[in-house]
Amino acid sequence: MDALEFNKIAAGLLVGLLLAFGIGKLVNTLYGPAVEHAAPEHAEDMMADAEAVDETPAVEVPAVVVPIATLLASADLANGEKQFRKCKSCHSVEAGGRDGQGPNLYGVVGAPQGHRDTFNYSDVIAGLGGTWTFEELSLYITDPKGYAPGNKMVFKGISDDEDRADLIAWLNTQSDAPLALPEAAGDETSLDDTSMLEPADAEDHPVEDPVLAMITGASVEEGGRAAVIAWMGSLSDDPSPFARIE
Repeated sequence: MDALEFNKIAAGLLVGLLLAFGIGKLVNTLYGPAVEHAAPEHAEDMMADAEAVDETPAVEVPAVVVPIATLLASADLANGEKQFRKCKSCHSVEAGGRDGQGPNLYGVVGAPQGHRDTFNYSDVIAGLGGTWTFEELSLYITDPKGYAPGNKMVFKGISDDEDRADLIAWLNTQSDAPLALPEAAGDETSLDDTSMLEPADAEDHPVEDPVLAMITGASVEEGGRAAVIAWMGSLSDDPSPFARIE
């Protein structure tokens, strides 16, 4: 075998290898599995930042407590009677009504706590020794167990401020002598009242214009700014701006 023939055989083998390798790469490119992209280099740092944000405690907004007197001023008696339906399974409210699982509530507003001699109160309620004022009833109806832990009332309470005030206002009407509703606290000073901005003896001490006072006591001969102004006024055809100067 001479050198030329050997070179031809070698070249054929090389071309065959190149074709086989190229076709394999082409097939992998067209039909091979999708290449999974690597995660960003800072993925762990990003997750750490996200966790830090999630762990930030939420800012608690304090609840606004509306005084019962303010709520009673706009109470809806019809809704109050409707709210009493939640109490009817245990309480009666008509005059001379019977006690049920709870005491009759006729005249309860303003009555002593544990007021019914015919009802067997729990020791907790019997030992309160206070009065069912509008405020105390509101606190009790809001959370009976929280107000008097250990009492026998199973009702969870009325958390809605307006519904609770409506109920208390209506209960107040179920009485031989309903109480006057408490007055809501408020600022009685009107924003339009400007009397506080004026001194009490404003008439005795009128406010004078300082420039006018300087001009009034000035003379042309004395010189100075006030005197010059007075002199200029004396040269005017219309001295009305200086009519107050004597």
